[in-house]
Amino acid sequence: AIGEAIKGPYIIFKGIWPTLFASSFGAVAVMSKLLKMNKQQTLNAYALTLATNYGISVTSETKLNPRWIVFANAVENGVKACIAAKKGFTCKASTVEMNYLQHYFKDELDIDKLPPKNDVLPEVSFKEYCSAKQAISSITALSTIVSSYNIDPSDIHSVQVKVPSYYAKMISQKHVSNRLMSITSAPYQLAVLCLRPKILYDVNRSPVYLDKNIKDFMEKVHVHADNALDNMY
Repeated sequence: AIGEAIKGPYIIFKGIWPTLFASSFGAVAVMSKLLKMNKQQTLNAYALTLATNYGISVTSETKLNPRWIVFANAVENGVKACIAAKKGFTCKASTVEMNYLQHYFKDELDIDKLPPKNDVLPEVSFKEYCSAKQAISSITALSTIVSSYNIDPSDIHSVQVKVPSYYAKMISQKHVSNRLMSITSAPYQLAVLCLRPKILYDVNRSPVYLDKNIKDFMEKVHVHADNALDNMY
């Protein structure tokens, strides 16, 4: 719900990691129950964690990716906010909202997407493969074509992938040197689909499997931004 409220599918391409932004709020939700906090204490905890939450995405081309350090710190901030609120620290939530949410996200913020009181998540989305959501449709499409027509990967000379313009650049990368790059690269994912399908289910990918055949197949994959698909995203 928080991801929808800040329009996560769009702001991710502006350098904001929606999952990171929501992580501290998730920590507050759990910790407030564990500490048996009342409504006002919980509101104070949410306001406190919001004041330290930026959600700025970080990355690295090395094996030691800093994303999880940043993510862990965000969760820790949520826990600390609850402990502080339980001890009596307060924070004016309305001030934080006005000075942070509405200013920081501007046109992206949609309060109506937040769930009503006592509402629960209506459904949970699962990924079939270890992949960025934005690349899964291309994996499914090529998998269906190859299996339906019994195509030998060596007979594939070109794969043309059309996606909404918002994330075409994100999944078109052909330079893959770590796990994160592998799951966001459509050329890599489609290459392993055809040549090493078990890798699609490898959540570790350390090190990333990348031989000559994989590299050659990746060069056959071309991702195109199709504005006509933008309304479907």
